[in-house]
Amino acid sequence: MCGELMSSNLETLIQAAESAFPLFGINDRAALMEGLVNVVVYLNPSQVTSAMYRIIGPVLARIDQLVKVGTREASQSVKPELSLLSKAFELPDNDQEIQTVDIPLEMILPILNSLLAVWHSETEVMKLLCDLFKIAINGVDRKQFIGNNHLIDLLNNIAKLYSSYHQDFCIDLIQNAIDTGVKIQKETELVMIFEAVSSTTFSILSSNRSHVSLIGSFFSLCNSMIKKNPICLRSPSISIAVQLSIACFGIN
Repeated sequence: MCGELMSSNLETLIQAAESAFPLFGINDRAALMEGLVNVVVYLNPSQVTSAMYRIIGPVLARIDQLVKVGTREASQSVKPELSLLSKAFELPDNDQEIQTVDIPLEMILPILNSLLAVWHSETEVMKLLCDLFKIAINGVDRKQFIGNNHLIDLLNNIAKLYSSYHQDFCIDLIQNAIDTGVKIQKETELVMIFEAVSSTTFSILSSNRSHVSLIGSFFSLCNSMIKKNPICLRSPSISIAVQLSIACFGIN
């Protein structure tokens, strides 16, 4: 009964929110998005996917247009849109059975991958993108990663981003994805990504030990890999981690 009532009013709520978005700052827009998602979790399960399409579709369209523009000014405009999209994937605490949002990844990945390609050097945009990927990996139904390379392709792109720009949020995203990677039986691929990150980290810290934030993120990644994907113990990257541990004793 509650779901039917919500469903009959959802389109009106979405239209009202879309009209209000341009008038509000990012915090108020995020609150509106959170409110819409709170409504969605009370819909009948068969209606959830179409409702989420309806909610995030305009956001994805705006991001797509900004990516096509590709300017520095557009990169500033895309940041609040990424924050809104993150809110859409953050399922609220509730007593419903819905634990994931069954939005086809094919709907969001092409746009977000294009964004990664265009603004890979914009640190703030990339951090928001990595935060969004972390939420999406946990919020999207895990079966969508089975039988394809969506997750591994994404993590390889993030590992390349880390190799170029040395941002710890890249490591944090890879660590966050380990559990999903293991459950979809991509253990070997995860080890290869781990090896790439280990090699990059060793190279960075060997030449410049001022990147202290990378140390904590990297060792946290090592810990998660060993616990959740123990085949990494056969990887040469473990010896790299040991060498880094020894080298880091002299770093405050």
